[in-house]
Amino acid sequence: MTLVTILIFCLCAKPTLGQSSERITMWVGEYPPYTSSKAKEGGPLVRVVSRALEMITLESTLKYANWSDIPQKLEIGSAVSYPYTKSSERLSKFSYSDLLLSVRSHFFTYGERPSSLYKNKVYWRGKTHCRPRAWEMENFEARYKEFDFRQVRPATLEECFEQMKAGKVDLVQMTDPVVWDLLRTRYQKAEGFRTLEDGDVTNEFFVIVSNRNPKARAILDSFNKGLQQLKTSGEYRRILEQTKMIAPEPTPTQGGRKK
Repeated sequence: MTLVTILIFCLCAKPTLGQSSERITMWVGEYPPYTSSKAKEGGPLVRVVSRALEMITLESTLKYANWSDIPQKLEIGSAVSYPYTKSSERLSKFSYSDLLLSVRSHFFTYGERPSSLYKNKVYWRGKTHCRPRAWEMENFEARYKEFDFRQVRPATLEECFEQMKAGKVDLVQMTDPVVWDLLRTRYQKAEGFRTLEDGDVTNEFFVIVSNRNPKARAILDSFNKGLQQLKTSGEYRRILEQTKMIAPEPTPTQGGRKK
């Protein structure tokens, strides 16, 4: 991925190891609408992680860092970050939490183009796909190898869409909330931008901890416990529904009709 993230500096192990409650420092990258300095309480994923930590009596402090600085910070071994997808390279360096968020990603394009990726393989083969440099490419390249996309790797997602609007990029694949938030913010209107009807995938995001941290497993086990409590209580769903990260649950029905 790509993506913007949260870093949680952990100086000690979890309280279940016999120690007192600790304060976690969360370094958050700009990844709106998931995490953003302009969003209420830092964005929905900041709220989810913060509340999961509170469930296990761990307090947190929120700070911000540039996305490009995050990999180096993680190598220190005392940091945790999210949201990350899984890749073989990362699995060799980091340990993963339980599932933090699952969301759909679509191919976005601009102007009049064929609406189907797989029904128009000849048209789309060899086209230009844009993905920011810091984002994971391994899974994407394996999944769409047959299309032999040419890759453009600018620093930011904004640059991808600027190049798309200028006719230099054909496709960008990204989660829907991130793209529509960007288009509304940057262009006010999303006119001309649209999604393809197929080629979409499910992205799964996680909290990760550097394997250099000797307490990595203890930290994640503790966080997972808090996350499970948050989900069981229903608060996890409420946070994501309120921020439109997931759709509200269907209205209860009786006899096949809405009450």
